[in-house]
Amino acid sequence: MSPKFFSQSSLLSGVRDGFNNQPKQAHTVSPVALPQTVQTKAPSIDIVKLGDDLHHLILTELLESCPSSLLALALVSRALNAITTPYIYRTVTLKRHNPFDRKSRARLGSINLLERLKSENENGVAKHVRHLRVEEFSSADDLEKILGRFTKPCCKLTIGRWNTSTTVPPDVLSMLETKWPDAKLVVRDHLRHNEKGQTWDLDENLLRSPQLDILDIDILTEGYGYGDKPCLSEWPQLSSLLRTGCRPRTLRIKIRAGYPVKIWRPRRRGPALYRDQDLPRLSLDQDTTLPPLKELSIIKVSGAGYYFDPAHSAMLAQSMDWSNLKKLDFGRDCPVSLFTQLIGRLPNLISLRFGFPNTEINCDAVYRFIDALNSLEKLEIYNVAVQSTDIWTAIKKHRDTLKTLILHPSRLAYQQTKYVELARLKDVVKYFKSLEHLGIEVPFEAQELSGDSKEMLNLRTLDLYIHLPSAATTFSADYQPDVYGRVQVPSLEADSVVTQLIAIADAISQAQQENKNKQKTLRKKGGRPLERLNVHFARTGYSDRYQPYRVEAELQLVRSVRDDAESLGDKKWNVDGKLAWSNPHW
Repeated sequence: MSPKFFSQSSLLSGVRDGFNNQPKQAHTVSPVALPQTVQTKAPSIDIVKLGDDLHHLILTELLESCPSSLLALALVSRALNAITTPYIYRTVTLKRHNPFDRKSRARLGSINLLERLKSENENGVAKHVRHLRVEEFSSADDLEKILGRFTKPCCKLTIGRWNTSTTVPPDVLSMLETKWPDAKLVVRDHLRHNEKGQTWDLDENLLRSPQLDILDIDILTEGYGYGDKPCLSEWPQLSSLLRTGCRPRTLRIKIRAGYPVKIWRPRRRGPALYRDQDLPRLSLDQDTTLPPLKELSIIKVSGAGYYFDPAHSAMLAQSMDWSNLKKLDFGRDCPVSLFTQLIGRLPNLISLRFGFPNTEINCDAVYRFIDALNSLEKLEIYNVAVQSTDIWTAIKKHRDTLKTLILHPSRLAYQQTKYVELARLKDVVKYFKSLEHLGIEVPFEAQELSGDSKEMLNLRTLDLYIHLPSAATTFSADYQPDVYGRVQVPSLEADSVVTQLIAIADAISQAQQENKNKQKTLRKKGGRPLERLNVHFARTGYSDRYQPYRVEAELQLVRSVRDDAESLGDKKWNVDGKLAWSNPHW
C-alpha cells in the first residue's frame, strides 16, 4: 500500500483542474504613470476594550480548542487575567491523585486549588465555577466544605458530575438538590467491578435524584454467553430503580462480568445482588413505564449479553416513548426483534450503532428500520461486509445527511477477510457529499481502486482498517514459524509505519487541496483539509498446531492546529499510539 494509491484512487483522488493548475493571467504594464500604493498599517485592537459578547465568543473558542492558550492569555496582564478567570475556573475537578506522583504539575495545581476552595478566603474562585466534577474524592467533610463556598448568591452551578463509585454523602446530595434545583446531575460509574467493599453497591439515593440527567453505569452479571440463561445480576435492581424514581434523560449501560457475592459464601464482599436468578435484562411487565430517553446505549463488554427475544422486545417497545430518542447504541450486537418493533417509531433518531453477527440470520427488519428513519447523521456498523449488498439501499437513503459513516471490518480468525464491494465504496465518493468522518477497511494490495475520478470527499477524519498479510511488508517482518507450527506475530516497525502513514495523510490532503470546489468549502470550515488519520492494523497469528488468532494495533495522526502547520513538514502531524499488538475484545 503506497501513498500513490490514496492520491489516485477513486475514493480520494487528486483533481487536475483545481486552483494549483489554473493558467496564470498575463500582466502588462500601462504607459500611463501608475499611482504609488500607500501601505497602511492595520489598526491594533485592544482585546480588553471589546464587549462581553465578543469576550465570550473568543474565550469559549479558546477553552474548547486550546486551553493552554487561554492560560497563557491570563498571564499577559492583570486586565486579561480578570477577563479570563471566569473561563479558567468554569470547570473544577475534585479528585484523589497518586501519592507517589509528588512532582506532577497537575497534582500540585489540583492540591493548590482544593486548598483555596476550602479556605475562608478563596479569592472569589467559587463564583466562576459552573461545572463541578467529583472523581474518587476521599473526604466527605472537604467536599461539604467546598460546596459550602458555592452557596453564595453569586454562585450558580449548572452541572454536577459524580464520576466515582463512592456513595454520595446524604448531606451533599441534599445540598445539591436544595441550593441548585435547576442543575443537571451526571452520574458515571465504571469502577465498581474493580472496587472492594460497600462501594460495589448501586447508590439508590443518588440514582433517584430528580436532577439526574445522564446515567452512565456498569451492570454486573454472573453469567456468560448470549444471556438466554438465568443468572445473578444487577438488572433487577436497576429495573426497580427505573420504576420508582430514577428518571434519566440519557441511559448508557455497559454489561460486565462481575464477581458477585455467592449465597453460600456470605463473607465475600461484593455487590448486593438479588437472590433470585433471572434473565440478565430489564424486568418488565404490562404496567412498566420507563422514562422517555433521548439516548439509549446497551453494550456488552463481558459477561452475559442482553437477551432480546420477541416477547421482551415487544414489551420494551411499548414501555417507553421513543419519539424523542436521538441516539441508539448496541455496540456489536444486532437486536433484530427490537428493530422489528421500532420500525417507524423513531422520527428524531440521528445516531445509530450496531453490528451484524457472523452467523446467517434474517436481517430484513434491520434494513426496513434504517430505511424508515428520517435523517441519520451518524451510522456505525460492525461486520458490515456480511450484509453490505442488502443493507446498502437503506444506507444510501441518508446520503444527504450522513456526516459520519464507519464501516467496521469483520473479525474472522478462521476465515478469509471479507471486504465491502468496490462499487459500494465508489458510491460513497459519488453520493455522500456531506460526509466528514469515514471509516473503511481497504485491502493491503488495492490496485483495482486506482482511477481518475474527480469526486472528492469533504473528509475531516479518516479511519483505515488494514489487515496485514503474512508476508513481509514495509510495516512488519515475515512470519517465522517454529517446529510446532506456532507463529509469533512480528512487531510493527514504528519508524517505517509513521513515515508511510504521514505520506498517506499528506497525499490525501494534497488531493483535497487541488479541488477548486473543495477549496471553497474548506475556507468556510477553517481552511484545513484532513485533520485526523486513524489507522487500525490487524494480523493473524498462529498458536500451537497452527491455530489462528487475531491481534490488532492502532496509530493516530492528528494535524497541528498551528497557523504555520504547513511549514513544519512532517512535524505538523502529532503521532499517538503504542503500535503494540494486543488481542481484541470479541
